[in-house]
Amino acid sequence: MLLRWILPWWRTQRQLGVYRGLGVREIWAYEDRVISVLELRGDDYVARDGSGVLPALDLAPLAEFVEPGSDQTRQVRDNRAKLRGSA
Repeated sequence: MLLRWILPWWRTQRQLGVYRGLGVREIWAYEDRVISVLELRGDDYVARDGSGVLPALDLAPLAEFVEPGSDQTRQVRDNRAKLRGSA
């Protein structure tokens, strides 16, 4: 499984070829506060509802914890505080 940020289309397609070659079965793509799942089927990545690797995981609440471009250490601390209910 791989979590990545959406990049321009031409670059995304090139990177998907690399991931395909590595045998990455599932990619989580984050864009506009939504996590989308792409599953490798044959030679193509196809969008699917939810994760095949973690089928019980609700991705919508998880997306709230992703903040691209922010300081990762601070983001982890802030997310821990959210989970503990102190933020």
